[in-house]
Amino acid sequence: MNNIVTSKEEILRVSRELIKKRGLNAINMRSLAEASNIAVGSIYNYFKSKEELTIAVIASVWLDIFHPSNLCLESDNFINIIDTIFDSLDKGDKKYPNFLSMHSTMMFGKNKDKGINMMNNIKNHIKDGLYKTLMNDEKVREDAFNDNFTANKFIDTIFSLIISCMMNGDYDNSSIKEIIRRTIY
Repeated sequence: MNNIVTSKEEILRVSRELIKKRGLNAINMRSLAEASNIAVGSIYNYFKSKEELTIAVIASVWLDIFHPSNLCLESDNFINIIDTIFDSLDKGDKKYPNFLSMHSTMMFGKNKDKGINMMNNIKNHIKDGLYKTLMNDEKVREDAFNDNFTANKFIDTIFSLIISCMMNGDYDNSSIKEIIRRTIY
């Protein structure tokens, strides 16, 4: 076994490979040490607990799904950004089978708040991109929003529909796009 200290990035890379092959439940200190060819203690140099490792791995996978070099969550066409998100989710589901529907059940233990904060950061990043795109879309009707139905409430609704589709593994966004067309264009 290689006892040489590795890097946090390498541990996360190996973790992503394990998820691709064996699923999120395969991530634990022992299996990761074995796959990395390092001592279990080396992993503890970077992650104090399995919960901390799990949170970092989930964040790493989300970043891999939503931050490839060709993905931009800002555009001037709201419908196009919905296509981009669903395309990324579909590719992510194929690359990391069952990750999108299972990862939320992995937040546990004393680091639960840290995991929730990490997921909120990712969620807010996506919603910010949706909002900026909505504001840049010149095709949106001027009267589409008012005090009772704000752009932020619209984004929250669309985001909820996206999450529902993701949890069900349904990447057909045609109904969501039709709701958008009828609501804001």
